[in-house]
Amino acid sequence: MMYRSLCPMCVHFHSEDTDENLDLVTCKAFPAGIPDDILRSGFDHRDPHDGDNGVLFTPRGPVDQDRIEAVVNPEIPPGTEGL
Repeated sequence: MMYRSLCPMCVHFHSEDTDENLDLVTCKAFPAGIPDDILRSGFDHRDPHDGDNGVLFTPRGPVDQDRIEAVVNPEIPPGTEGL
């Protein structure tokens, strides 16, 4: 499964779910399944989303800010944000 999201970099992501059911990927914010606009369409879940119960993206260890920006803003070349 291909993701264009922050989800795999988040401490709340349940990657073990992908081994059992490729159509159902969950996390602490969305235990019934992560919405497509977050999982596949690049919604920046550092911002609130309907139904997330206040649980937002939290990096799993150190994460390169350019990598995060490349996921949520793929049209902006890495290292050029804010120019």
